[in-house]
Amino acid sequence: MESVPSYVIVIWWIALALTALVVLPLAVYLLNRTLTAARRIEHNLNEARRAAAGIQANTREANQLNVTLEAAPAIVQSGAAIESGSGELTRTLAGRLDGDGR
Repeated sequence: MESVPSYVIVIWWIALALTALVVLPLAVYLLNRTLTAARRIEHNLNEARRAAAGIQANTREANQLNVTLEAAPAIVQSGAAIESGSGELTRTLAGRLDGDGR
């Protein structure tokens, strides 16, 4: 077997040292930043869920507005009938007060 030249061993030790002193701490730093970003995203997601639940609770009864709008024409017709009837009643009472005597 051939012996490995000493400069090759030195180059391997330098590469190992660079890996241990530069690449590994850089990887840990980047993983830590990723974890921090993921935690922020999770926090913001929880806030968005709470906000969405509040919006849902506040707009839950909005469908009832459609029911009211569908009932509105009948309410207006009833109001017109009441107004017509009250006008006739007013005329009748006014006539009796004037001494018509009906």
